[in-house]
Amino acid sequence: MANVWSHSFRSWVSTALRLSALLLGAACTSQGASVASTGGHASGGTLGKGVGGAGGMGASGGAGGIAVDPSTAPLGEVVGTVVNDHLTYRTQIADIVPLGADAFAVGFRDATDHLEYAYWDGRGRQGPAEVAADEVPWMRSDSSRPREAVDSRCGSAGRAWIDTMAIETGINTTAKVRLDVHTNCGDQMSFTSYDIGEGARPASATTGSFDLGTAKTLVVYGRLDHLWGRFVHHAADRSEMGTVGDEFAIAKFEKGAVFSVDVFYNQHSERFIIGYIERAAMYCTEWNVAIGDSSFPPSILSGPTQFGVCDGDVGGHHTSSAYSPDGDGSYVWWRQDMDKIKRVFRHDRLGGLMSPLGLSTAEQAPNAESLGVRGNIWTAPVTASVDGDASYYSIFGIPDLHLAKVGDDRTWVDAVPNFARPYQVALRAFPGKIVALVRIADGEIFTGTATLRLVVAPTGTGAK
Repeated sequence: MANVWSHSFRSWVSTALRLSALLLGAACTSQGASVASTGGHASGGTLGKGVGGAGGMGASGGAGGIAVDPSTAPLGEVVGTVVNDHLTYRTQIADIVPLGADAFAVGFRDATDHLEYAYWDGRGRQGPAEVAADEVPWMRSDSSRPREAVDSRCGSAGRAWIDTMAIETGINTTAKVRLDVHTNCGDQMSFTSYDIGEGARPASATTGSFDLGTAKTLVVYGRLDHLWGRFVHHAADRSEMGTVGDEFAIAKFEKGAVFSVDVFYNQHSERFIIGYIERAAMYCTEWNVAIGDSSFPPSILSGPTQFGVCDGDVGGHHTSSAYSPDGDGSYVWWRQDMDKIKRVFRHDRLGGLMSPLGLSTAEQAPNAESLGVRGNIWTAPVTASVDGDASYYSIFGIPDLHLAKVGDDRTWVDAVPNFARPYQVALRAFPGKIVALVRIADGEIFTGTATLRLVVAPTGTGAK
């Protein structure tokens, strides 16, 4: 059985937010980060145009983009310093763990390759970031909404918010998978770590009820020539530890090894839908597969089905998916298509492609070259609205990132033109707002370090 660590509750109001040294088996050193906030968001309107034939969202159609001086977009609040080499632009090095309407944790790979956690609630940032693991090349939070549960440790509130983060550890050693289960009790925070076993590029998704003791989190990861999974079964009593189930095979790779994984639980079709990239030298393909949750090992309900070809000659790009339980069961998936074009596609409740067209995220401003900015968004995170309107958000555009929105009419609009500076890392929806993580190189791109910043935009600002 996998090892489990439990981290006791601590106050978010405290200035240290110490993480238990038991996690690392040694004392942890705080990697403090300064906090700065500069400027707000522009309140410009939308383009009022949908996606053209090729999926572009330029002001004049096509893939022209919008020329905006990069200095006009918000810098955002400093989170910490992160690695900035070429490979890290193609892997998930930071993510957001929602823990309520205004509360969340941010996990990121710092400049020394450690995992650090920092915390926010309605009052703002609560203390400096703290080291939580060594050598972390990849992390990905559950893309679904956080869950509530009865928790006797939460005082008068009596309820906790719960969400997960899947982590790959080991850069110069054997890659291993860990699941961190985060819990928020008002002004207190804890997380429990589960060792899943050897593997790479993990992702997680949760289904069931914590109150009824049926909650379980699927952790998906790659190892050698297979995609694997394990369930973490959560205890009804939140003071007790969960258990890690047996490993099972999901898919066999044709030629390569895992490069990216995303997963969510579709409530409409009662299945886990998993997207993944298989990559080898000069070979890079994108697939999805759906599995059930009513038997063990889970039944393969559809796939694996190939949907894209990625640019394996230069490394590939990690995928991103988002699903809204408020909609018709369809979901969005950022990936490359069979022509290697980067787009946000809409898939149906079973995982099939609904339309060959989507939002192109490889937009470039006409003056990008003169500004010294590369005109390509390498990875575009997607997120589902939590405001009950079954809409989705993604980003596009260089030199400034634009926040794009799509609803049931399948038409993308430019919701916030001056959203943030490049380059992007993560995007999550909260009630009435979008929270993003972006990295800004401290010097030249692909060298040295970068500053990770937190950007927040009201979803009513210029949005349709």
